[in-house]
Amino acid sequence: MKKRFRVIDTGHLSAAENMAMDEAMLEAREEGAAGDTIRFLSFNPHAALIGQFQTVEKELRVDYCREKGIDINRRITGGGALYWNSSDIGWEIFSTRGGFPEISQVEDYYGFFCSALAEGINGFGINAAFRPRNDIEAGGRKISGSGGTSLGSAFMFQGTLLVDLDIDIMLRCLRVPVEKLNYSEINSLKDRMTWLSREAGYLPERQDIIEKMLHGFRSRLIIECLAAASSIIFYASFLEFQQGLVKMFIAYYGHIWDPIFFGCFYCISYAASAAQCASLAIAELAPWKL
Repeated sequence: MKKRFRVIDTGHLSAAENMAMDEAMLEAREEGAAGDTIRFLSFNPHAALIGQFQTVEKELRVDYCREKGIDINRRITGGGALYWNSSDIGWEIFSTRGGFPEISQVEDYYGFFCSALAEGINGFGINAAFRPRNDIEAGGRKISGSGGTSLGSAFMFQGTLLVDLDIDIMLRCLRVPVEKLNYSEINSLKDRMTWLSREAGYLPERQDIIEKMLHGFRSRLIIECLAAASSIIFYASFLEFQQGLVKMFIAYYGHIWDPIFFGCFYCISYAASAAQCASLAIAELAPWKL
């Protein structure tokens, strides 16, 4: 019998909303309140995310991000700082250790999940493949990175598919010494990275990308994907509530990453965040397959 996975596409959310979703859904999976889930996500406005153990001021050009309206936030996973264009698509897998008997070591999840994603996007006629330790390459250039974290017996494995990257904005958003990079060095970076629209020769529709990604997951992971539907209305009202809190704290404290902000935001909104996000993840499986 195929393993069942609920599929949720939360569309374009702010960085604060997406990070709240990550934490709440991982906790819900650990508590047994939610089943195995695949989530697709994007950011609006575009975002700069630092790793769990990084410092904002050391990794990002804060003034530039503010000027360009780029959200700043912290992931619950490790790794380096990332820039997310609003066209990029994130993919996340929530499950438990032992949920995939064929995986004996944590390191094996990278090749397992990334190979599935690569098979999916190869539906656009590109040549993508897993590159150890945690990347997906297309034509020898990085098109997706991945990482994960765990809580008890539950884990979240996530990746970013670059869809239509603007390298110039990325370089100025992240604390890269742009003034020291000459034209040839920037071009060299473009030779080491790529994105879907560049490889495919056109910009695919978001839904088409997700459908092909799901095809890869179904094929490689041997799973059955079903849509979650019943709590989306609740979720929309929750987002309005959370957006109000975010705006209130930013107006008062000035910084979304301020420690006081995180403390207050956590205490006041965590209960609502966890309850509503868990509600989304716990939603009854819709009667149709994806």
